[in-house]
Amino acid sequence: AIIGAGLIPLFYLPDAMKQLARLSPNYWFLNICFTLHLNDKTLSPIFILGMVLLMLFLVVCIGIVSRRKEGMVREDI
Repeated sequence: AIIGAGLIPLFYLPDAMKQLARLSPNYWFLNICFTLHLNDKTLSPIFILGMVLLMLFLVVCIGIVSRRKEGMVREDI
């Protein structure tokens, strides 16, 4: 969270940390939120649909990985 400027505002960070923060998904999310808030814009339905599909994909992946760790999925299928 520190690297993505979640705990400390970006303008307080040194230049090296600012460059590193730009690589963080936390920074990307905060940047989108601030941009939408300051410009009084809303999220497009396509963006929301994409985020929902991404979340569903990640939930399925987590379920598959956790079941494999528990030995519930056969490897020979």
